Amino acid sequence: MPASRHSYDAGMPRSWRFLAFGTAVGVVAVVAAFTLPRLLGPAAEGPATSSAAERAGPPPSTPVEVTSQPAPTTTTAPTPTTTVPPTTTTTTLAPDSAVLAGMSLEQKVGQVFMVEVHGVSATAPSAASRRANERAYGVETAAEVVTAHHVGGVIYFGRNVANPEQVAAMSAALQQAAGDGSGVGLLIATDQEGGRVNRVREPATVFPAARVFGDIARADLTESAARVSAIELRAMGINQVLAPVADVAAGRSGVIGERAFGADPALVAEQVAAAVRGYDAGRVAATPKHFPGHGGTRADSHVTLPVLGADAESWAASDLRPFAGAVAAGAPAVMVGHLALPAIDPSGAPATLSRPLITGELRGRLGFDGVVITDSLSMEGVRAAASDGEVAVQALAAGADLLLMPFDFDTAYEAVLTASRSDPAFAARLDEAVARVLGMKQALGVLEPPAYDPVAVSELVAAPAHRAVLDEVRAAATTVPSQAP
Repeated sequence: MPASRHSYDAGMPRSWRFLAFGTAVGVVAVVAAFTLPRLLGPAAEGPATSSAAERAGPPPSTPVEVTSQPAPTTTTAPTPTTTVPPTTTTTTLAPDSAVLAGMSLEQKVGQVFMVEVHGVSATAPSAASRRANERAYGVETAAEVVTAHHVGGVIYFGRNVANPEQVAAMSAALQQAAGDGSGVGLLIATDQEGGRVNRVREPATVFPAARVFGDIARADLTESAARVSAIELRAMGINQVLAPVADVAAGRSGVIGERAFGADPALVAEQVAAAVRGYDAGRVAATPKHFPGHGGTRADSHVTLPVLGADAESWAASDLRPFAGAVAAGAPAVMVGHLALPAIDPSGAPATLSRPLITGELRGRLGFDGVVITDSLSMEGVRAAASDGEVAVQALAAGADLLLMPFDFDTAYEAVLTASRSDPAFAARLDEAVARVLGMKQALGVLEPPAYDPVAVSELVAAPAHRAVLDEVRAAATTVPSQAP
């Protein structure tokens, strides 16, 4: 957490996310590169993970373009024409750090899960919330879920939100529970996209859907709105936002609809990058979604596995561009969706379980070295592919770092624990995933559980300056036609 609430100043340097700890990450990467193909089988082999020096790129004075990497399958997509500014640091915590080295295997496994909890209080749930927690986790309270299972993160839904003060108090209690358990602070996330997907409502400053910002087409206003949202979320103890939507809409029949900025890949890329910068300025981890792109599908990954029919070239020219823009803007996390893209992974596996897509395209092609989080593992788009335990193991093996909302937590946790005990290659992959999660926590200032600041809630949530930004958005929206197809 920042030293004081005044560190939310607009001029705050963006370096908060980039805390490097040497090149020891390369050790885990090399181990994974040589041993994971044995774990995954020949069809899933991908390019070796680059060393820390290679990820660092050329000197800062030399911009680089995203370039193609050795393909994990015989099919490769052309490189999107997105310039990525060089970076000499990484969000990953060195895997030989004292924090990682001091963790038990059980604690490491817990760190790669982000779970839902029930109730508006961490310690005093209603009878219904207590029963729901017991069914899902075998304990009564949200705080006990965190302490008993050492989870890396918690996601809030509308059922967890009553008002800003309550959210802040619950967040503080959950952070205290994390300190009592693993000793490591929590990622606390929510879906706060704007429009119909907002978990935190008024009196917080609530913005319209992404499509409105795409119609306005002012990156500065998108960035300002994201910064306002981030400041208010952070005041409530929420440090990760599962936004912006980086999907390129392809008609009103698409399931994403107004959640996407629009149908023009260049405009969407610009808007996504602006939102990432805004969240960054407010010290909340942006999480662009749903890689490799959900905007053109009629099928809903909540109920089935959508299959993207684009060829490799068309995909790179459209759906990939906003994610390249997000990486260029410094996104610390990316959400991978339950979407098949046979042009890149002919196996037809969901992207959440696809090494060619996660390790080959997102990491290898785009150079992304932050946290890869899955979409909810309770969704049928991935559950149809394998059992709940196998889904968790396969997602980590494919390159994911954080597993969101497994349908059966105990089964998923035990499967990851068993695989880590029995297979050194998988244990190395687990260490790499935990290192990335811890690195993002360190960058956010929550590696140690942060304290509760009630003054921040009263001063920052619905501040007059924030309302002025909302008013500006509303005024701008009345002057432009919709670019929706």
